Amino acid sequence: MHGSNLVIVMSIQNPNPFKLDIHSLTYRVSRAKDEEVEVAAGELTKHGLKVKARDSKEAEATLSLSLGGLGAVSRSICVKGHTEFVVRGVLSIGGSAHKLADFPFKFKGSVVLYRSKSFDTHDTSDTRRSTLSRRSSADKSHA
Repeated sequence: MHGSNLVIVMSIQNPNPFKLDIHSLTYRVSRAKDEEVEVAAGELTKHGLKVKARDSKEAEATLSLSLGGLGAVSRSICVKGHTEFVVRGVLSIGGSAHKLADFPFKFKGSVVLYRSKSFDTHDTSDTRRSTLSRRSSADKSHA
């Protein structure tokens, strides 16, 4: 089942001591519990993005949402108050004209629904807040 297509802005960080010429970046978001349930997928909208050494740059990317995947995630958030997700993708370096190398990546994160006490007592003056956190594979290895 198809969903919506969005354009998002993401920050690409380059921790390396050399510049990074990005040919392309593609990614897929799925539930951590069942990675076969795709929630969204996307890619950078511009090829040949350059990020200076030890710098970051904002870039536009497409985000195609899957209604079926979003339904599964929404149920989990409503019932449990949270859900875990996985982002997998491939970063290709080499500039706009050609690709030199592919670097697969993966990170995990969670979406948590926080409820205040006033919400639990049916006081509608307070609203729900949700937060998004992520933890990369590299961060996990240093924990």
